[in-house]
Amino acid sequence: LGEAQTLASQGRYEEALQRHIWYHNHAVEIDPAQTGVRLSFALSDWVELGRRYPKAKEALIEIRDRDTRALTEGKGYLSLFSDVGSINRELQDEDATYKLFQTIREKDPKLAQQCFYGIESLLVAKGEYQWCFDHMGDPEFRFDSIRRFFDMERANQQRMADIHKQLAEENRQRGLTNSLTPPDTSARLKKSAEDRFVGSVRLLIEILVATGHKAEAEKIRDQALTVLDDARMKSAVEDAEQKIEQRGAIQA
Repeated sequence: LGEAQTLASQGRYEEALQRHIWYHNHAVEIDPAQTGVRLSFALSDWVELGRRYPKAKEALIEIRDRDTRALTEGKGYLSLFSDVGSINRELQDEDATYKLFQTIREKDPKLAQQCFYGIESLLVAKGEYQWCFDHMGDPEFRFDSIRRFFDMERANQQRMADIHKQLAEENRQRGLTNSLTPPDTSARLKKSAEDRFVGSVRLLIEILVATGHKAEAEKIRDQALTVLDDARMKSAVEDAEQKIEQRGAIQA
């Protein structure tokens, strides 16, 4: 991946493309920790290369289309769907992901269930609330999963803050300057975790309100507020009702 970036900066576009193709096909075989980078930064770099070298974009689309065919022919699996969805996101073609999921739901409901959480926000944006309700299972269990993940993130954030505080104190005792202490990113991590929690809960509430489960939505809102007192959470039910009403008016 580093070679692809260097070669692209030197204008050696075909060589850079070959590195991208190799990385996409083999990186995770060698290092599973590359999974996140492979579907984010690496694809962004590839799309950027495609702006300067159209053949690179054509190659990425060819891979996307090949994997899409496998999924529609019943040869797919969750990670392949993630690949296609990530490529479509970088190509700004999420409608293609939506249509693919629609096909999978019809042909392979079990795989659709596995793919659902990776596409939940897109389905809500498309107004497919009943699909979301059918796939997510028990709302309370779904909320518990969101809360547990938030608790884990908060614990990690606190651990990072404690480590930073300890390092700063050790440097102070040694008479070293604060410039030798890594920057404290705990506040940014805290905000990111809170934003994800609020966003996930609001998404769940919107699904429940849209499918006629307002009482459950209000219950989950109240539970969420005991975890995090946030103004965005307090207005979640009313905001969902307004959004759903506006969508209905537009569709009408």
